[in-house]
Parts: sequence; C-alpha cells; structure tokens
Amino acid sequence: MAGYAEKTFGIFEVRLWKNGNQIPFNNNSDFYLTLLVFVSYGNMYVAGLGAAANGNYTAGLSKNGVITNLTNGTNIAYASSVFESGNDVFVLGFEETNNSNSYAMYWENGIITRLTDGTKQDVAYSVYVFGKDVYIVGYEPPGTFGNGIAKLWKNGTAQDLSDE
Repeated sequence: MAGYAEKTFGIFEVRLWKNGNQIPFNNNSDFYLTLLVFVSYGNMYVAGLGAAANGNYTAGLSKNGVITNLTNGTNIAYASSVFESGNDVFVLGFEETNNSNSYAMYWENGIITRLTDGTKQDVAYSVYVFGKDVYIVGYEPPGTFGNGIAKLWKNGTAQDLSDE
C-alpha cells in the first residue's frame, strides 16, 4: 500500500493503492499530505498533515477514513509514523516552535509526550512498540562540526546513535 499527495486546483488529494488498485480515501480539505500508511488488525492509519488552522498545518491522523487533527495549528506540525499495539495507538511527529526549531513528540492514545525541549530542529521519524517498550528514532540537527546526530528514544530516554 502506498500513499501520496497530488496537487489538484490548489488542493492536495491523498491517493492510496492496495495490490495495484486505488482504494477509497476520505479526500476533502481536512487532510493534505501522506507521510506514512500503516495497517494493523484490520485498521488503516494514514499519518501526515491535517487541516490548516491559524495558517499552519496540523499533525493529522486518519484511522479508517476518520481524520483527527492532533495539534491546534498554533505552529506547523507533522505526524510521521503510527504504530498500533493491542488497544494502544502511538503517533509520532514533530511541531515547529516560534523560533523555527521543533519538538520531537508522540501521542499515545491522544496523550502527547514531548521528547525534546524545542531548542533545536529535532525530528522524530519512526515508532515501534515491543511489549511495554516504545522505541523512537529521529535526528538532532548539526552542531559545531556540521554533522547531525541520529537518536534513539526508548521509553522517552534519548540515546545518541552517532557522533556529531
């Protein structure tokens, strides 16, 4: 299954395929860009950008075609990954700050947890849950030497995977 956004008359239209055939998706002005499609236990999740509010895109999640905005549009935000574990749904993303940095964060059943303090342009890309452990990978931007740092968060505790 794959998803993408196609701009048509100023509006992005999300399109999805299963086994080479396009499948229906709730296309309206509430969902703009697909960053990840995840299918689990008969549920189809689409993570990306939700409706623009206050001039900013929100972190958006679609579950079986029902779209939820995870942020309020105060700042631009993205949902980048989803994982379903039992009755729990984890959505990963990041939200820009007023000074062009970003918070890496995730939502567990709609409850937000910030992984970073927003003083850098931190980004979280992928989430995986095994048992009671939540694993998240992401990136901290370049510092003094110009190289970024790959990060792993296990249950909210950061570990550097690379040197700067």
